[in-house]
Amino acid sequence: MRYAKSSAGVLTRADMSPGSVEPGADNTVLVVEDDERIQRLVAIVLRGEGFRVLQAMDGRQALSVVAQDIPGVIILDLMLPVLDGWVLREKLRQDPSTAEIPIVLISAVRNLPQTARDLEVADYLSKPFEIDDLVKAVRRQLEPHRS
Repeated sequence: MRYAKSSAGVLTRADMSPGSVEPGADNTVLVVEDDERIQRLVAIVLRGEGFRVLQAMDGRQALSVVAQDIPGVIILDLMLPVLDGWVLREKLRQDPSTAEIPIVLISAVRNLPQTARDLEVADYLSKPFEIDDLVKAVRRQLEPHRS
């Protein structure tokens, strides 16, 4: 998938093929990332693929968002202000209404594979990551939930 910057500086799809998310699927993704550029890029790409995107800059905001609207999958950075990804993951696990939400980690922490196992997340990508890989990871997590 290719993206290009318009003259206004907006990231747009260079190939105009439609996303493959089926209508009616639980296609809500919460992006928890404190780097505004990464968060914006991920949100633009996922929306372009047909996903509904919720956003949070830190763990506390993420908990507020999830209390109002439970997503089908969470994309989670670990290094966050206020409430980091490790604490957020534990709080989500403690709540029966959020314990089973699949989480895709995106992080530059050392030994991410072991961290992902320790946190019992569904998938992980090391920063920097390929945006196509993130889209595929999100689709893999939402696929079992489609009707």
